[in-house]
Amino acid sequence: MGWHGGVLWPVLPIRNAADDAPTAQASVIIRTMRKRNAMDHEDEMSGEAFDALPAAEKERIYRELEAESPEHRLARSKPLTAAQRARWQRIQRKLNSSKKATPVKISVGVEPQLLRRADAYAKRIGITRAQLISRGPQALLGTAA
Repeated sequence: MGWHGGVLWPVLPIRNAADDAPTAQASVIIRTMRKRNAMDHEDEMSGEAFDALPAAEKERIYRELEAESPEHRLARSKPLTAAQRARWQRIQRKLNSSKKATPVKISVGVEPQLLRRADAYAKRIGITRAQLISRGPQALLGTAA
């Protein structure tokens, strides 16, 4: 018996003494360990590692995940650790803080007819006048502005 990876494994002859070929038992154990390691790595694959895969392998992984039912995915999932949860909350706060920037009040002159049309349109689509007016620069400059 020998220790490997925190598990007590039986020590088997790896090669036949006569022809120096791997034994059948060793071949089975090696294949099993490779499969186990491959499964572990698929679960832990980084974005860079995925990007480095050939297109056919990416497609295979994509199809495998798409074939999985939401119930199966949920059963496979694990709750976030405390560290992961804290990181996720920091990310959410950062994303939400940019959306909740304190607006600056300005005074702008608008023709009365245009203002009435803008108010009617804002009411029709269910937003405020300020939200409608802020959409103008966003549409012209992009949402990053």
